[in-house]
Amino acid sequence: IHIYELAPHIRKSLQQRDRITPRGKFFWNPLLQDIIWKKAWLLPHKYCITNKIKETHFKILHKIYPTNVFISKYTDLSSSCSFCNNEDETLVHLFFDCNIVKRFLADLSFYLFSQQDLYVFSLKDIFFYYENSSDPSFEFLVNFFLLHAKFFIHKQKWKKNATLVYDIYFRNVFSSQLS
Repeated sequence: IHIYELAPHIRKSLQQRDRITPRGKFFWNPLLQDIIWKKAWLLPHKYCITNKIKETHFKILHKIYPTNVFISKYTDLSSSCSFCNNEDETLVHLFFDCNIVKRFLADLSFYLFSQQDLYVFSLKDIFFYYENSSDPSFEFLVNFFLLHAKFFIHKQKWKKNATLVYDIYFRNVFSSQLS
């Protein structure tokens, strides 16, 4: 028996034995039980988008996004939200619970969904993916906008700009896709 014949079996046994669970799963699984992790991880790779948008999604999924609560442990920075300044800036607050972000997401929902079927985005929609089994092309479109919306929130946070205006968001999305 040659070593070349054993190599695939050795590699396969090592890969199966040393599976590492990303730390984000431990945080998200108690909050949401029906997450299809493979779909969440592969979502940004379905689109021709910048790596910065993919990176923001990755950091959120793995719970390594630098929120003010985390940064304030190591520096002299307030842990309050960059937008509302009322609550501690946790990951869930920054991208979902903040009143300013909620207003922005409501505007996005108003644009994407018809006025008759006004849809309120769920925690799963924002952090992982939007699902619509009856219309896969619409699901594709909504997920595209949600990835960009998370990146827009991220950019406004680091610009220290509390303005989450829908028109600015659209100018950002379309100008980045055209250039």
